[in-house]
Amino acid sequence: MKHIVPLSGGKDSLATTLYMMEQGIEFDSFFCDTKWEIDVTYGHINEVVEKLGLNLITRTSKKYDGLLGLSKDKKRFPSTKAKFCTVELKVNVMIDYILDEVKDNVTMYQGIRWQESRNRSGLDKQDDYFKHYFEPYGFTKGKYHEQLKKAKEKAKRMGVLEGATQSFMFGENRIVLATIEGKDLYSIAEVERINEATKKPKYHNYRKKDVISFLDKYDAILKRPIISWYHEKVFEFIKENGLHWNPLYDLGFTRVGCLPCIMCTKNEVLLIMENFPERIDLIREKEKEFGSTFFPPNYIPTSFCTKKVVSKKGIESYVPTIDDVISYVQSKNSTPPLFAPSCKNPYVPCE
Repeated sequence: MKHIVPLSGGKDSLATTLYMMEQGIEFDSFFCDTKWEIDVTYGHINEVVEKLGLNLITRTSKKYDGLLGLSKDKKRFPSTKAKFCTVELKVNVMIDYILDEVKDNVTMYQGIRWQESRNRSGLDKQDDYFKHYFEPYGFTKGKYHEQLKKAKEKAKRMGVLEGATQSFMFGENRIVLATIEGKDLYSIAEVERINEATKKPKYHNYRKKDVISFLDKYDAILKRPIISWYHEKVFEFIKENGLHWNPLYDLGFTRVGCLPCIMCTKNEVLLIMENFPERIDLIREKEKEFGSTFFPPNYIPTSFCTKKVVSKKGIESYVPTIDDVISYVQSKNSTPPLFAPSCKNPYVPCE
């Protein structure tokens, strides 16, 4: 049996590593290098490995040269709606390692916690590692997803009750709030039923034949040993074991993996400007090279966006360049002030 603990440079993977050492289970540490971490994180990982005497295995994508290589190939940066960065630079990298190098029963120990998000609050303490190759991880949008959404929004604005016969036109599809006898029209409830019935399950398919072949011979288990822990316990546990967390937390960052992450907060943009201005310069350079903006269209108000784009349907809109984001976060309309200098770590009480 091969035991593997991913080590990302964050607090939760470090706490999981220390927990596993406490259990006396021999394991390998595994780092998926996206080539978009900051030097502080690389230095922290190296320090942890040296102090704890870990056997660290580092792998990168076989297909893409890190985040920038991936974005250049896709001709766009990832986004909150298209997080191909996580799949290509982490998930698939780990799967490649298990299938091509481990070739044994494997148990993965994941540093994920219920407290982190609504999605993670529904996770189990133990799963099959390749579970979503055979059970859906989600569903596509139904046939009338957008029409249904618009109909509900319009009905709400108009104060229309579900029992009324008000109808709305969306292209060739007509949606009404109540079925009218003799007409091929539907109530919102009926459209919801059709919408649900037309959703299709989504599965992981990367190297599926190889995964099936692997599972014919070996077991692949996923455990989440600290899933019930709170932030406070994570930091206290690290401190009790004589280590310090990634220094980025003490600068005020809440995400310490990719820097910046496409989902980073506006306060963290300010922190990057303050502490790592060279990363802002690099993003500016790559935005011009790729013809794409790093942050999504709705990241800041449209009034601050200066880059005009035209959709395939010929619709013009504006999206934010990195300089637009900087202008916004520096304006009086941006996020609240940063933490006081002595209390920047959002997870640890001031001393």
